[in-house]
Amino acid sequence: MNAHQLDANGSIINTIVVNSLDVFPNLIDASIGGVIGDVWTGAVIVKNFRNLETEKAELIARVKSEAGEVTQQVLQGLVSEYELAEQEASEYKASGYLNTPIPGSVQSEVNSKAAKGVIITAAVACDTILAAATAWRIAQAELRNNRLTVSSAVEIAKDTIALNVIKEKHDTFMTALKIQLGILKNDSSSTNSTAATMPTTVI
Repeated sequence: MNAHQLDANGSIINTIVVNSLDVFPNLIDASIGGVIGDVWTGAVIVKNFRNLETEKAELIARVKSEAGEVTQQVLQGLVSEYELAEQEASEYKASGYLNTPIPGSVQSEVNSKAAKGVIITAAVACDTILAAATAWRIAQAELRNNRLTVSSAVEIAKDTIALNVIKEKHDTFMTALKIQLGILKNDSSSTNSTAATMPTTVI
């Protein structure tokens, strides 16, 4: 059977599986309802709505903050520079890689590789910039979708159990996204194609 463990004030602090309510002190039958944070008065379960609403507000704030942090970590305050690189690379590719002189953003990519002893053409540099830009735009859309859908789900969560499920899904998503963007190291794999591009040539 499921049983709630209570603290000295009657608050539910845990829910466990037991054979009998006599195995530990301060156990009540969980079938009467209630979740962690609620209070047992000795007769009824009193929902701790204030605590739940506080947790909701904190989670929504965390989701928004983490979305902003990821964007900052990827773009590193160089939004206008990356937007210019994407624009110039798009125009250069549209010309069939024939525009002269080679756009500054594309030439910078060529030069950065040359500094490492790697020789690439302007066309390859252009495509590298656009591939990174596309990867970031996709990640950006996923980040926005997660922020909005998680916030909405949190708002209608009925209890802390539902809230914890939302938290776990959000944390899993954020970990995967950060690995994809190269912000976190993926210990299960020694290589990551997107992560290899994104930190050095975001756009």
